[in-house]
Amino acid sequence: MNLGLNDRVVRLVSGLGLVTFDYLASANWEFILLLFGAWGVLTSAFGFCPFYRIIGHTTCPTNFTVPRKNEIDSMTIAIPWPPPMHAVATPYLPPDLFNS
Repeated sequence: MNLGLNDRVVRLVSGLGLVTFDYLASANWEFILLLFGAWGVLTSAFGFCPFYRIIGHTTCPTNFTVPRKNEIDSMTIAIPWPPPMHAVATPYLPPDLFNS
């Protein structure tokens, strides 16, 4: 994602406006209006613009980075297997069943 909320809203409104104008108008520009309108709606829906990616621009406030392998290794913990006996779930039996 590289589109912020304001950018997405502007693209959605302008894209829907162009698609609506294309639907209502009978002009020689129908295909171009439909193309730009669909582009605005789709980039708004997915929150991603390939042209922003090419030039390295982003309006999204969140930074989505993929951690490197050594960062992933430091985040993992060792899980013992088999688990210790105190960690195994045992069914609860009422105390009076043991006395019979």
